[in-house]
Amino acid sequence: MHQFLTRGRTITALFLLMFATVYVAAQQPVDNAIAVALTAYNARPQLAYTYRVAGRHPETITEAGAVYLELVNVDTGKPVEGLIEVAPVTLENGLWQVTLPGRPGYYDALLALPDSIRLRIDTAPYRPAADPALIPETAYGLPYPHGDFGTITRSFNAHGRGTIDFDLTGRDVAAMKDGTVIYADDSHTISGTWWYWNLVIIQHGEHEYTLYGHLAPDSISDEIKAGCVDFRCDVPVNRGDVIGAEGNTGRSTNPHLHVEFGQQVGYVSYPDLADEDRDGNRIEQVQTAFVHAEQNVSIAGYTRENVALWDYGRLEQAAHTPAIPAENVIRNGDFALGTDAWTPIGQLNWSVDSGVLRATRLRTTAPPDYAAFYQNVGYSAYADQPLDVTLKLGNASNLAKTATVEIMNAAGRQYGAITCHFSIAPGAPLATYAVRGVPGSTWADVRVQISVNPADGAPALLVDGVTLKATLRQPDAEYAALD
Repeated sequence: MHQFLTRGRTITALFLLMFATVYVAAQQPVDNAIAVALTAYNARPQLAYTYRVAGRHPETITEAGAVYLELVNVDTGKPVEGLIEVAPVTLENGLWQVTLPGRPGYYDALLALPDSIRLRIDTAPYRPAADPALIPETAYGLPYPHGDFGTITRSFNAHGRGTIDFDLTGRDVAAMKDGTVIYADDSHTISGTWWYWNLVIIQHGEHEYTLYGHLAPDSISDEIKAGCVDFRCDVPVNRGDVIGAEGNTGRSTNPHLHVEFGQQVGYVSYPDLADEDRDGNRIEQVQTAFVHAEQNVSIAGYTRENVALWDYGRLEQAAHTPAIPAENVIRNGDFALGTDAWTPIGQLNWSVDSGVLRATRLRTTAPPDYAAFYQNVGYSAYADQPLDVTLKLGNASNLAKTATVEIMNAAGRQYGAITCHFSIAPGAPLATYAVRGVPGSTWADVRVQISVNPADGAPALLVDGVTLKATLRQPDAEYAALD
């Protein structure tokens, strides 16, 4: 085969080779096998970019390895900055096998490499690194609509610098920060090779881009696509705006959302090797885009370092409304307007007398077996943001009362709560109490809930002056939830 390729080859013969994995006898140096594969690829007509060897792993390939390939612009002769491909190389039955990206079985060939080689493949040394001085200070939101939950499947440490995967179970994808959509493509319907993925790229600043990849076909909104020509766009978006839906296009084995944070953006084209449009033309070009100079960023109140350590399966809620400020956000906390802005639940008997709420849990066997009232404040809480509830509690009965005060995720206690139980002696006058704590995750909306126990007919727990605000961080001991 090597002799055939180095003598009078024809376009027809090369066209037939473009889908075949290239084999060269083992007695030939591995360099020859790589050269044959690249010669076959690079000699095709209408090619906009050719491959050139940038490096290899390991440096000496004996039975298996990987070749790092840069793309070279045919017109300028310059490599595409920030883009390095990987070609697995193996010795099978006495023949060298070199599988280039886009070939049938490429992904299987990559996965078939020994772990000692595959897990140490690293293209970073061949790509521009992020400039630490340009990493943004402001945090991103999570890439799905306000209040929705997503599962982290690969964090920065697991997936690579500036790259993270989410499982959204097919739901909407949202912008993580205000910016401008500069690229949007949802025309692809297949998986297998990365350049067939649907994606959106948003620019947030001069050196700040996010890429959302593997989107579902025809899922990008008409409003965005109306502002695009040949996938290049100029469409402003706000954090939390829906930009598409999770899909399985490109090099993806399961539906998920792939997000990259980069300081640079690039555009490139590849031949339609899979003949996605079924027109028989596998030479026509497929346009795509990417970001590079990837950077780890802070997300939803978590530091860059914390995001890098997120474990597989971690559940996080998106929050795109303002965080709780340092001023009180409780409405009608002094009950001057009666019980307005508060919602009763369970076996609660309540009334307002002289501006003080009187609450009793009814003595009954009917479900539910609790009595409480709450208020959703309409603000988000971010991980590591200390929160502070103060209120006055008293007891107008001759029986001891227990007031349970919670700062919790309005979606449910199971998604996070800071809980304190206060024992109020019989006849105790109003006195000030405080609940302080730090959410362990981001909450889309915060609820303040007050429960009263035990179930009896003796009125009443007294409540007044409820406030909630964010506070400056104090020593951790002061913020331990009381129990």
